[in-house]
Amino acid sequence: MPYCPECGAQFDAGSKFCSACGAQLERMSASSQPSRAQQPEQTLWEGRPYLKEPTKNIRYTLTSQRLIIQAGLLGRREEQIDLGRVKDIRLTQGLSDRMMGIGQIEVLSTDPSTPSFRLMGVKDPQRVRDLIWNAVNERRRAMGIRSRELL
Repeated sequence: MPYCPECGAQFDAGSKFCSACGAQLERMSASSQPSRAQQPEQTLWEGRPYLKEPTKNIRYTLTSQRLIIQAGLLGRREEQIDLGRVKDIRLTQGLSDRMMGIGQIEVLSTDPSTPSFRLMGVKDPQRVRDLIWNAVNERRRAMGIRSRELL
């Protein structure tokens, strides 16, 4: 589904006005969408919690389009968020975490079903935070979302 260039909300391809902000929309077909948004999804980073929650078998994956958290050994649960919906990223490190070079990254989003993600026990958390932020900005550019639209 395409996104409104004014507020970033998803809309049906045949809509003339955005249901979230009321902005007038151009008719967008699959051929008129930006070519960057159609690029194949690439994995940018994969990780697991280091010394945190070892029994839950958690895996984090950052792609060029979304952030995915998979949990479970026998049963599987997966949460994901489109990077275009990310509002903010928080990095938290306690004293022991800083000594071990790990941290917690919280990703805040506009997604009503998943308003925040927590990535626990991330090695080199500053680098991962920067990777996420760069991927978010690139995704927004590809989708035509401006930063002020997320306020």
